[in-house]
Amino acid sequence: MPGKWRLIRRWLTLVVCLLLTAGCSAFYKGEEQSVTKTLAAVTSDPAAAAASSPAPLTIRQGKAIPILYYHGISDTTYGLEEMFVRPAEFEEQMKYLHDHGYTPITFDDFEMKAARLEKPVVITFDDGYRDNLINAYPILSRYGFPAVIFLCTDFIGGGSILTVQDIKQMTGLISFQSHTLDHGSLTALSPEEAERQLKQSQSILRELTGQPVNAIAYPTGYYNSITLEITARYYKYGVLAGGGVFYFDPAKQLEMVRVYIPRGLNLSGFEQKLLGLTL
Repeated sequence: MPGKWRLIRRWLTLVVCLLLTAGCSAFYKGEEQSVTKTLAAVTSDPAAAAASSPAPLTIRQGKAIPILYYHGISDTTYGLEEMFVRPAEFEEQMKYLHDHGYTPITFDDFEMKAARLEKPVVITFDDGYRDNLINAYPILSRYGFPAVIFLCTDFIGGGSILTVQDIKQMTGLISFQSHTLDHGSLTALSPEEAERQLKQSQSILRELTGQPVNAIAYPTGYYNSITLEITARYYKYGVLAGGGVFYFDPAKQLEMVRVYIPRGLNLSGFEQKLLGLTL
């Protein structure tokens, strides 16, 4: 008899365990379905999804973003002498940027990077002289500094200007942007010709580099309301020939001033220009 009762107790214990297991399983399944429904509701609700996502970074109005403005980097000169900064001067200036915590950026993701970084700076060269490859590129590579070269596409491979092979070699660290087809002042052209210059130079550079082309350096720095209207159809950023430090203003992204760096500028003068103390 005792053996019979032990057998009954074992069966009762087994039944109770099975009932408890089934109950727990149903509870957790219900919880899982509840969580799944909640997640689905949040995902399908744009307002809820937006609230759970971090706000995009924006550049503070008036933030200083120096856009350095170079031409050639060479000991020898041709044309206007002040446009050719000596390699030793350029090296010293890049070292200053590095040692003082500046971070060079380009016009790719410009706003995101400029908003995130404490001391952004843009290094630009106009015309695309071949000495940019021979003298500037090794220095930029050593510091890991990206830079922008504004090219006139009709002049590629001619005389002292970068070749297609040079451009392909530099693409990556260097962002190639438009300086129109032939450096003609846009204000002196008909609206139709100005648009052709802006559109075709952009198309050629995109095909050549595989990079986005969203910035233009106005030849000679001249522009007017018609220039801006046409430029806005193809570009997000436009830079001028000097003017000092650019203090961020979203309404002025097609009229961004630059810090002109001439030959013979000492380090103290470079620092003053960088800080906006002199033009």
